[in-house]
Amino acid sequence: MNDVTTHLLEKVRRRMALGQWAELAMLNLLVLTASMTVLTIVNRLTAFAPEQMIMYVWLAIVPAAALLAAIFLKRPTLSEAAHQIDSALGEKDLFLTVSRLSSSVGEYQPVVLAVAHAKAQSVVPAKVSPWNPSRRIRPLLGLVLLAGGIQFFLPQWDLFGNRAQAAVIEQRSAQLNLTRKMTEVRKTELKRAQESREMTRDEQLEENLKLAFQKMEPSRKEENRKELLKQQKEISQQWKLKAASKSSPSASRSSPSEEGQKFGDEETETLRKKAKEALRSGNMQPLKETMEQIKDELEKLAKTEDPVERAEKLEQLKKRLENLEKLAREEFGSEEMAKALERARQQAQMAQKDGGNASEAMQAAMESMELSEMELSEAMENLKDMQNLEKALKAIQAAKKLNELDPLDGEKCKQCQSLSDYEKLYKEMLAKCNGSGMGNEGKGKGGKAQEDDSVETSFVDEKSQSQVTAGKMLLSIKTQGMGEKGQASEDYRKAATAVKQGVAEAIQQEQIPPGYHESIKSYFDQVAPEKSGSDK
Repeated sequence: MNDVTTHLLEKVRRRMALGQWAELAMLNLLVLTASMTVLTIVNRLTAFAPEQMIMYVWLAIVPAAALLAAIFLKRPTLSEAAHQIDSALGEKDLFLTVSRLSSSVGEYQPVVLAVAHAKAQSVVPAKVSPWNPSRRIRPLLGLVLLAGGIQFFLPQWDLFGNRAQAAVIEQRSAQLNLTRKMTEVRKTELKRAQESREMTRDEQLEENLKLAFQKMEPSRKEENRKELLKQQKEISQQWKLKAASKSSPSASRSSPSEEGQKFGDEETETLRKKAKEALRSGNMQPLKETMEQIKDELEKLAKTEDPVERAEKLEQLKKRLENLEKLAREEFGSEEMAKALERARQQAQMAQKDGGNASEAMQAAMESMELSEMELSEAMENLKDMQNLEKALKAIQAAKKLNELDPLDGEKCKQCQSLSDYEKLYKEMLAKCNGSGMGNEGKGKGGKAQEDDSVETSFVDEKSQSQVTAGKMLLSIKTQGMGEKGQASEDYRKAATAVKQGVAEAIQQEQIPPGYHESIKSYFDQVAPEKSGSDK
């Protein structure tokens, strides 16, 4: 064959292949569009799939139809192309004979080639193999319009509750992801705090206090007192900050009868004993082992296939987590630790519900348990910090008392290494000074001290017109006549006792730093003494 004839056959064959592919693709698109139209109607009635997913499927049908047509297309041969040309020109197998000359013999070949060459120059491939997709486009457009009308005008129904169930599952998944994010953020915060824990503000305050004790001079009694007050104020503020950052165990602890109702079984009582021992000795290992056991059980439950067995064990774990959560609040006063345990309990509960990812919920619960262990360590660190601050406040209280009796001398504190050493030293010195009065050693002889009224002072003798009361006075009526015997003393005693009770409650709830407890109680014991037998 010459180049003109060969080029014509190849071009016709390509047009035939492309036309067949387009025909098959349009047929596939028509079938897929019809199927998606039916699927859209069903989804609008039953809501078995998310609307967004249906939209994605709609967008995918065009490339899917093209791909399927390419896969199942049967490409035409040269003989088929030659036959197509012969049919279009009305020839009797001229080009078909040319396409087979390579497999035939005879002297007629040059004559056939010459005739085909002459004909090929005037042949237009587009006329030989025309494309006419209109017969497929019209029904396709009709289906697209129908599907669009369904999409915009057919309301959404939920006959089988699929949409409601999908919304619940989506909400649970979002909640689970949120709790995992909260756990991860808190873990990062604790890790950073532990890595950067070098010399905290508490340790700096203690070092400043030790330095202040060492600088005390007997000749500067008033300066000593002011410095002690300054140190006491700073440490008290830090103590209050730490007390406010945790729940007060004493305030939240239930009465014995209530505790018996809440923690009645042997396991929970064992947990409470472990918590008390950890608070007393600072050894957290028993509690950490308990948390590790719960983590191991969660890991085993994630692999459990039996739903009944999983439900039973989850109920037991939830109870243990609830008890640990109560201990975190009541014994350790750690709200963050209680929140982590509560989160673990909620995540474990999600694994019980239908339609959720049980393995993911179990993994989240194990992550929350890891956070609980970190919170336990942090709570113990805070507890140690508060105990050190309390020691500092007690040492300052002893130093203030001693400074009033015998001005402090920093030279006597050189052997002290810790705040406990300072407190012990000052108490020993107080014991020696206590009771010395009127210039004599021992308990003193009492009596009235000598006064010199000739010395001029700025003292003004006044009497307060206010009434000592525990609350607001709403109404006062003055009458003439003799008052009841002892009525004023009785009113004063009742008011002072009420105030004293309020202060005792504030001390119990840890609103007042320990360094002030002794002096406050001593003061109210003086202004509101217990009623003696002679007063009755």
